[in-house]
Amino acid sequence: MSHVNRNQVKRVAESLLTYPAVSVELATKLAKQYYGRYAQRRGSMVVDVVASAWRNYDRVENHIVPAFERSVRTPDLKSLAKESPNIPGLRGGEAAAMQAAAAGLLRFAKEKRPATLNDDEKIVKAWAKYAEPFRFDTKSEPYVGAVKKIGPALFAYLRMRAGADAIKADVWVARVLEEHGATFKKATDVIEVTRYAEAVAEAMGVSRLVLDQMLWRGEWKITQRALDDLEKTAAWKKFAGPYSRFLDRRARPADIYGPNGALDGWGMSFKHPGELWEVLARNMGGGMPPEVPKALVALCGPRVESLPRRRAKGD
Repeated sequence: MSHVNRNQVKRVAESLLTYPAVSVELATKLAKQYYGRYAQRRGSMVVDVVASAWRNYDRVENHIVPAFERSVRTPDLKSLAKESPNIPGLRGGEAAAMQAAAAGLLRFAKEKRPATLNDDEKIVKAWAKYAEPFRFDTKSEPYVGAVKKIGPALFAYLRMRAGADAIKADVWVARVLEEHGATFKKATDVIEVTRYAEAVAEAMGVSRLVLDQMLWRGEWKITQRALDDLEKTAAWKKFAGPYSRFLDRRARPADIYGPNGALDGWGMSFKHPGELWEVLARNMGGGMPPEVPKALVALCGPRVESLPRRRAKGD
């Protein structure tokens, strides 16, 4: 745990255990499911990882990965390595990076683990273990780390999806650690934040991936999905009828909490439901019953991801 203030790390660990945005129990359950998200879809896994850089994850999950899967017969590593994916909305160099990373994983199997050839599940697991010593010097790893556009954060994310115990130390993770008392010379230095986060996980007695899930999922934020679900609640239906008379149409949650809504909250991120409630609660004037913001808070976190439907033959 060199280069890290041991006493500060201990305090941060205690804070996270005392005031977790996501419980250790839930984070542990989510961590156990993490590897399986892209089972038999490891080409899609690579697409997800590269596309996740500086992009809203909802777009990755709901548009980019599905677009790739519609374009190939089987979303495996060979399909992605065969040709650069034609996916609407990618930035310059991302398609090439996806193809190169998939090809790199296949080359790793051929050169280092020939027994895993033709089995993507074994390939990615073997690579994730092999790549562990390179996590602080990712460009020295010749199969994926050397690919342009894959820096330390995406390298860690790919390893996590491939079955490794790791943490993606991006700006969100750094921010949440800082809110619990961590200090960094440079919060955008992925290596510095990774070393610190690994030390915190050790002090907490949890795996790196469990800590990652506690930090990454610890976001309460109003989303369109939450607003859609709010409209189905008894609290909203009780309020919406009388309110609709003022609009001359059926009231929608977006009229209140959406991007152009009447009250504050849209676009803001909070690490705890209490913080979101404080913002919504100060806007309870104007006839807004407390049951509505309470219902909304319950729908806004923690951050989740859905499992895409498996494509049936003929899709």
